[in-house]
Amino acid sequence: MTKRVGIVLSLAFCCLLVLLSKEAMQAARDGISLWWQMVVPALFPFFVGTTMLQRAGALTAVSRIRASKLFKIPPAGLSVMLISAMSGAPTGARMCALMLEDRAMSRDQAERFAALCNFSSPMFIIGSLGSGMLKDARAALPILVGHLLSSLVMIAALSIFRPLPGPSARMKRRETKEFSPWRDLTDAISDGALAMLRIGGAIVLFIVIIALIDTTVLAKVFALPIFDTLERAIGFDPKLARAMFIGSIEMTNGCRQIAALSAPLQWRAALCSATVSAGGLCVLMQSLAFIDLNPFKYLTLKQVQSVLSGAITFVLFPLLAPEAASAMAQWDPALFEYNALTGLMLLIASTLGLSVVALLLAVGRRALLRHKT
Repeated sequence: MTKRVGIVLSLAFCCLLVLLSKEAMQAARDGISLWWQMVVPALFPFFVGTTMLQRAGALTAVSRIRASKLFKIPPAGLSVMLISAMSGAPTGARMCALMLEDRAMSRDQAERFAALCNFSSPMFIIGSLGSGMLKDARAALPILVGHLLSSLVMIAALSIFRPLPGPSARMKRRETKEFSPWRDLTDAISDGALAMLRIGGAIVLFIVIIALIDTTVLAKVFALPIFDTLERAIGFDPKLARAMFIGSIEMTNGCRQIAALSAPLQWRAALCSATVSAGGLCVLMQSLAFIDLNPFKYLTLKQVQSVLSGAITFVLFPLLAPEAASAMAQWDPALFEYNALTGLMLLIASTLGLSVVALLLAVGRRALLRHKT
């Protein structure tokens, strides 16, 4: 059954590439431009640097440091958080793969931290998202704080209610080869270049998929008269729903469409923060290139982190960006009510969607177990 679905989807994708070749080629060009101009300069140096740190044994040494008792960060998670917070996704997943390789993390710890510490880089949030898309650099700080703080809160909560055992004491640390700067630097550059190609392939593919879906499905679905009726009746904004759907696939395009909405800056910043923390399917595929993850667990953790990040950004926005918040006082109160209703509808839709996905996965897993037995 799975094979047949894969064949059908692949054939449909290839047919759409032929029928909509102009849109697909333009989307591929945009994806390559995004990868070359933003992703490679931000990530490649960090990938080479972290590989050198691992080969020199520095990551293993940092993993022995006692981390914060307040947030219950396991020792190996400290270096994962710090380096991922500086460089951006999918560095978090790659760092967890390195820790797992060095046996400084258990498999369960690596999967959890690969989800919760797969951060977006401050360079992207401050430069591209704040100053570029939202056109207000003041919005970057609340987004960044919400993005990072949501991860810390979830790590603390899960360590209390769902603690995970660390690497087994009987599992000895991996023996490392003697550090050779020139040889290891050459290997690090080679590994970094290969990682960049994997990431670039995922970015281009998902941007093309978004363009095809947007052209064939979303443009027609959201043009139906029922959405005009819902917008007039309860304030349901089809543009917002469309932007969040696109963001669930590829966060950069989703944030770009959210930033273009005619909503108050505080709302757009909170929604962008939620989208960035969720990451989308594109970031999941990039992460899977480095570490074997359970997609259901990963997406569940990211969705909870997404809601928490958006809420933290929204609450802290007047404190961290007071000038931008005071400028919002000029908005019509009816517009606040309109966007509040839209946000409520979005939260309900997201919860229902996640519940449906969880139910389908549970049914599929049970059917698979029955088939095996």
